[in-house]
Amino acid sequence: MVILKNGRGQLGEELVKANLQCKQDVYIYHTWEVNDKHSNNQHKSLDIFKQFVDKHQYERIIFISTTSENKTQYVLSKHIAEAYLIDKTSYGIILKVPMFVGPRVISNFKDDSKKPYGIMELIHTRDIIKKIKDLLNYDGVERFHTLQGEKISAQLIYDLVRI
Repeated sequence: MVILKNGRGQLGEELVKANLQCKQDVYIYHTWEVNDKHSNNQHKSLDIFKQFVDKHQYERIIFISTTSENKTQYVLSKHIAEAYLIDKTSYGIILKVPMFVGPRVISNFKDDSKKPYGIMELIHTRDIIKKIKDLLNYDGVERFHTLQGEKISAQLIYDLVRI
């Protein structure tokens, strides 16, 4: 059975709709504080993740992480979580995905509450779901899997949603 650990945002909703099935219990861990990237909230997300891994260390966990290289507490905490999963489990898999532009990014750009910065690497949720489906019964030794998206200027996205 596939068990989604929280993460009821854009990807989580698509995972529920996909109704993924497999032979064994597989936890998909896709819950993290993404709105507040300050240290305290990121440490809290990391601590919750560590407790989850400790409780399920003998089960398959697919951890949805980030390809972002931004120098933020969020990215650092995700990297620490990746290392923790690999160190503490034999069945943990890290799936690093780029940002997907959802309603929050669009509305923030539309209402000008966020300013565009740099390059965004975009991916469709259907591509992430396909990769997760491939990983459900994966039995190889590779523990890190990365999906690539389309690179586009944040300014271009900003300009397009404000037309």
